[in-house]
Amino acid sequence: MLRRAPTRDSHFVATVVDNIPDNAAADLILSPDVEVAPEAGQFVHVTPAALDTGSDPLLRRPFSISDWDEKSGQFRLLVSPVGRVSQFLREVRPGELIDVLGPLGTPFPLDVPGGATAILIAGGIGIAPLIFLARRLTQRGVQTEAFIGAATRDELFGRPALAGMDISPHLCTEDGSTGERGLVTGPVERYVQKLHESDEAVIFACGPEPMLSAVNRLASRYGIRAYGSFEAHMACGVGACMGCSVKRTGPAPGEQSYARVCRDGPVFDLKEVVSLD
Repeated sequence: MLRRAPTRDSHFVATVVDNIPDNAAADLILSPDVEVAPEAGQFVHVTPAALDTGSDPLLRRPFSISDWDEKSGQFRLLVSPVGRVSQFLREVRPGELIDVLGPLGTPFPLDVPGGATAILIAGGIGIAPLIFLARRLTQRGVQTEAFIGAATRDELFGRPALAGMDISPHLCTEDGSTGERGLVTGPVERYVQKLHESDEAVIFACGPEPMLSAVNRLASRYGIRAYGSFEAHMACGVGACMGCSVKRTGPAPGEQSYARVCRDGPVFDLKEVVSLD
């Protein structure tokens, strides 16, 4: 069951410790100037003003926390250069400062039944929060299978981090440049079909909404619980503006309501999100 994380987000400055290339992305290691304790699935909101980008773009940008070291307090962001802020972050150097708000949002649930398999499904940069989740699950002894899909091999991220956890992901690219040609849901469905009826599984996914919709249909066919982390443009990041809302079922049977990706999410039970039907 999803639960909202305790309210402990804060505004702080993080120092860049390292910037490690990961294909076309950057794996940033950041050291905050305050104590933070993020959970897998949460994100941080970065302000462009501290990145010397002037007033354009004006709003903060969200980035999933891709890992956290409890001993050092350092956390990581996996950044794909898709806009001005992410391009700037991709090029930061050790010692530079970043203005951060977080950790924010509702995390992934970790209540995977004993003996069950966690199936992680990522589309492109959607692997970021699943790396952190994979670490938490493997620390608990949960068998974890990972599937990563992307348009091309340059957009396959997170493999070094997963390899450090002894997880060898199944790879798919739409152009066939690496791994299997096609969509990531293909090998996921074959894997699910091989599970025995007595085998339990829980799906955790992050990626574009069409991928999450396909994952939701797959999970429904096989009766598997599925949680997804949604990607959305966010203005405030704290639930005040309602600009990142999605429609979901409830709270009463037969009713629908709007949920905020930044505060009620970004993680949702996929069967509750109306737009994925």
